[in-house]
Amino acid sequence: MKMASRFVMGFRPLRAGGLLFALAALQVAAGCRKDASRGEPSASQPQSSTVQVMVSAAGPAIIRTPAAEFEILPSGYIRACLLKAGRRLTLDEPGTIAGDSMVIAGEEVRGFTLDFEHAKVSEAQGKLGARGKRVEIKGRSSGVNSTEIEKTLAVEVYDDFPTLAVASVAYKNSGPTEVRVDQVVARGQRLNASLADPGVPSYRLWSFHGSSYEWGKDDVKEISASFSQPNVMGKPNRRGVGGGIPVVAFWTAPVGEAIGHIETLPLVLSLPVKVGPDGRINASLVLEPKSVL
Repeated sequence: MKMASRFVMGFRPLRAGGLLFALAALQVAAGCRKDASRGEPSASQPQSSTVQVMVSAAGPAIIRTPAAEFEILPSGYIRACLLKAGRRLTLDEPGTIAGDSMVIAGEEVRGFTLDFEHAKVSEAQGKLGARGKRVEIKGRSSGVNSTEIEKTLAVEVYDDFPTLAVASVAYKNSGPTEVRVDQVVARGQRLNASLADPGVPSYRLWSFHGSSYEWGKDDVKEISASFSQPNVMGKPNRRGVGGGIPVVAFWTAPVGEAIGHIETLPLVLSLPVKVGPDGRINASLVLEPKSVL
């Protein structure tokens, strides 16, 4: 039985033939400034992709464009860096955060061991451009009651969108017994503003929250030390069904980062944002499929 999902760093679960699938996207950008590195394609541009991929046998896998770098860590966390004027600018401070996790029958399943040695590198297969690279890495974890869960993480980066990574995760139950999937957490991110701007506290970022489940609430706000917002989307509330733009974004003067759900299906999901006890900002994409794997 399988389950899959895709991200920009956004997320989508789709159940088909026992496969759970999610889609999401991660983007890194130069603060609020216009990106001058991206121009209109011309006939003089090379037909081969300029995206470079480097994979170490024990991890990480690095996907690099002229404008950004996406590092897939052994934990499954994807660290994004903006390449600008010879500098690597980032807000990501992974710590012990796993990129993806699941809750099966009330118990969390994480700590997937990724097999970087057998990672597959190929041309991008999506619809965001004719040129790009795709990295696919499989992993395994012993879940609830010794249930074996297999994970396939795929990340695509396109020449036409050099600061954007599109990630997908597929989960497969390789055991003989079905399990109930209560929750899937995709693209968990831990952000520290001080990495890009040493003069500010770790939580001091401006942010955009696309959910519109509370009428009249600001969608652009500065993060405070006690900030917490669930950003639920597609769930009925007293005024109807909450909607909005399934994106959360964070920035300081030198660099910004965003995660979002890029599927067109009207799914119930959340993009919770919360400052932890250590002052770091935690964000992720959460789905509750309540399905059998």
